Formats: sequence, C-alpha cells, structure tokens
Amino acid sequence: MSATELTWPQKQDGDWADTFTWHAAWATAARKDDIRGWLDVVHEAVVDSGGTAEELFGPARDAAETFAQDLPPEQRAAGDLDEGTWSDLPRTLLAMAGWFLMALGIARLVSEGWSTDLTAPGAAVFAALVLGAGGLGTAGLAWRSGRPVATGAWVLASLALVVVAVYAAMELLDRERSLGSVPTLTLPAIGAVLLVVWWRLPERKPAIDDSSRTWPAERWFTRMEWLLRGRHKMPRETARRLTAETRAHAEETGEHPFESFGPPQVHALALAEADLRTVVYRDRSERRWHLLFAIFAAAVVVTNVVSGNVDWSTWVFVGAGLLSLGLALHRRPSPAH
Repeated sequence: MSATELTWPQKQDGDWADTFTWHAAWATAARKDDIRGWLDVVHEAVVDSGGTAEELFGPARDAAETFAQDLPPEQRAAGDLDEGTWSDLPRTLLAMAGWFLMALGIARLVSEGWSTDLTAPGAAVFAALVLGAGGLGTAGLAWRSGRPVATGAWVLASLALVVVAVYAAMELLDRERSLGSVPTLTLPAIGAVLLVVWWRLPERKPAIDDSSRTWPAERWFTRMEWLLRGRHKMPRETARRLTAETRAHAEETGEHPFESFGPPQVHALALAEADLRTVVYRDRSERRWHLLFAIFAAAVVVTNVVSGNVDWSTWVFVGAGLLSLGLALHRRPSPAH
C-alpha cells in the first residue's frame, strides 16, 4: 500500500502519493489492496502523460474521496468515514494502545532518562489513562456505527474505570516509595509490538449482513438516524428530517424499510452522498475537534506558566495547540459554491 513501492517521475508526485495514501487509508472504507490499485492507476497516468499527479487528479485528499466512490456501495456503507469499524474493534484498540505507549515512552525517555521509577500511584494513574482511552475509543466507534445505547454504556464504563483508578491512586498516595525501576524503553517496545500485531492481523473486509431485514421498523429508522449523525456528521435537525421522510415513504408503501431501502447503513450513505453539504458537515466536525484540542492545549500552557512549571512539554503543547488552531481555522471549499 505504501506509495514508496512505486518509482515516481518527480518528488512532488511521490509526496502527493504519500498524502493520497494517508487520506485514502483514514478517510474511506478502502483496504490495502484497494489503495494499491488506485496508486497503480495514478502512477500509470503520470508516467504516460508526463503531467503531475495533482494536475491529473487534483488535491490528494479530494482524489482519495473520488476514488472511494468507485468502491461497492455495501463496502463504502460498512466502513466508517474515519476508517475504524465496529467489526475491526480489536485491531483499532491495538493501534490506539500501541501509539499511546510509543508516545508515552518517548515522553518519559525525554523527561526521566533511560530508567523510570515505578510507584503505586503512578501505576494507578497509568491504568486510568489506558482504560479511559480504550473505553472512550470504543464509545467513539459505537457512536459512528449508529449505536447510541452502546455509546452511552461505553462512556459510562470508561468513566467508572477512570474514577476507580484515580481513587486507587489517591488511596496509594502514602506509598510513594518506588516499587522498582524499569527501563524506559520498555513502554515504546511494548507499543511497537502491539503495532506490529495490529499491522499483521488480517483486515476484515467491510461487510453488511442482512440482519436488519428482521428488525422492528423503528429500530431500523433509529439506526439510520444515528448513522447520519454519528458517521456522516449531519446536524440533528437534518438527520431527523431525512429519517421522517424515509419513515413516511415506508408507511405510504406499507413495506418494511429494508425492503424499500436496504440496510440502514446503505441508505444513510445514499442520503449523505446526495446532500452536497455533507462535506461541509464533516469539515465542521473536524474543525470543532481541532478547536477543542487547541483550547485544551492553551489551558495546559497557561497553567504551567502561572505555576512556574515551564519545561519542554509546555513548548510541545504550544506547538500542538497552534497546529490544531490552524487546522480549526482552515475551511475546505464547499461544493455548493
């Protein structure tokens, strides 16, 4: 899948291909074989025409989305816009844990050196971070898969685990003595192992079964509405209006919604693709998250400055906050104009 496996005529084409691969992998339901095939098409066109990839196919991100339109509707409907799928939950959690441990290990290496003292409170806080991140990550997948009940359950479960871990840390504060020291490289090493396992595990091809054929009609409509909101980033009012229109059509024909529209994932995708504002909805959602992180980073920086605890991590938050703010202020062109 890597663009570096191909020899590109110009460096800018190679850079374009890398960007294309990134967006194709994280913004569509495509799998490695799909992306490899798209890169072959782009490479052949670039070599034959003598033009650049951007001249022939446009910006890499837009090109990735355009190529994704050629995937079978069932595959596109089964895959989440942010790549993670409910069926791929184990692989997604492995990736999250791997990257988290890699980042934490590097941070500890810079701040603590080659060895890290292990204390009971520190272990409890670490457990809180891991359990909370895993639970919230699972909740995010459930939300984007149109499962509001599962979303709420995982949010509550992750918060409960964090509360228990923090309580344990508070109870263990009087045991600050070191339980021993461990090589700091242990954390990134474990993270690297998890990432290798994640990479080697076979990807599940996005697929939709026919189980919604036997669902009560109201369950079908509920899943479609939450898919429009969670996966396709539509405002609540728009999602409810489209769901009401779909329900009215089904009531008029007297058919089960599956008979008229197929699985809710497929119909939600069709409605989203028919609405030119879908790109605007997605862009707005992405910018909102970037803005929230920028605010969080600013709060951390201000807290460190006021407390006089300015170190290298403060500057990391400054850089990350400015980057997030820039992404939050950047608007993608609207197709409606």
